[in-house]
Amino acid sequence: MQKTEELFGRYIWFVNTLLQAGDEGLTLVELNDKWRLMPFSGGLPISRTTFNRYREVVDEMFGIIIDCNRATNCYFIHNPEILQKAGVHTWMLRSMTVAGVLQSSAGLHDRILLETMPLGQEYLQPIIDAMAHGHIVQMKYLRSFALIQTFNLMPYCLKVFKQRWYLVGHNTAYRQDDIRVYALDRVLGIKETDRPFTLPADFDPKTFFANDYGVYTGGDEEVEDIILRAHGRLPDYLRSLPLHHSQQEIATGPHYADFTLRLRPTYDFMQELLSQANEIEIIAPLHLRKAFAKILRSAARRNAGTEKSKSKKKS
Repeated sequence: MQKTEELFGRYIWFVNTLLQAGDEGLTLVELNDKWRLMPFSGGLPISRTTFNRYREVVDEMFGIIIDCNRATNCYFIHNPEILQKAGVHTWMLRSMTVAGVLQSSAGLHDRILLETMPLGQEYLQPIIDAMAHGHIVQMKYLRSFALIQTFNLMPYCLKVFKQRWYLVGHNTAYRQDDIRVYALDRVLGIKETDRPFTLPADFDPKTFFANDYGVYTGGDEEVEDIILRAHGRLPDYLRSLPLHHSQQEIATGPHYADFTLRLRPTYDFMQELLSQANEIEIIAPLHLRKAFAKILRSAARRNAGTEKSKSKKKS
């Protein structure tokens, strides 16, 4: 019997191979020519029955439709645009695609550099189980470097941001409308209880984060229209990786581009702008521009002071 990971690898291979073929697609003969070159084929062709079964699985798992042009007998991806959408299925496909490529390139492990993933992923299964069952979880959480708390939480949803997992939910010790975000790498233990809870009818994960950048939802910031001017190479970067779903390009100059966003300028958002401070400028609103400039001046003084103190020590 084939291992689950081997089957996933075959599904991913089919999708990627047909994506590369584009609108013209491939006949089953052409597909088999490529298939036989893969280690998992054993040099044998794939039967039409097995191929059709794989088509059904890919459709069920990822919503990807493999269609056939009857005029040419070529198979192609009917809806490639689905891979541009954000969602669990797309995330799964991309993750498994990367895993499959890395596995097939094991001999190059020392030439492929990856980031170290933070802790917390081991808690995904009990959290997802509790969400599916509608059960409260008991969580032991490192709130600060010295404060550890244990509390009951209604798990509402999970979110990934900058390669970290976060759990959104309601701590039963707080008022009902108090929804908070918890980093999984700060979780010290979690277990599903038999206490049921009902997800509020008015809670929608996308709506909850719609006006925010990242996961920070606290503070008193109001939703605002923000205009950013990106200089140098930053415009192309923001075009390919928008800061927020509301981002729109409204003006383009010879060496800059202006973008408008509508969101709350939270701590996460300001930190992102600071990481691009050399090439970004806040045009509006004025109070945010002033706050940004104040942070930059403070950072400049701090670093200038460091250089000054170093010079004194040397002398």
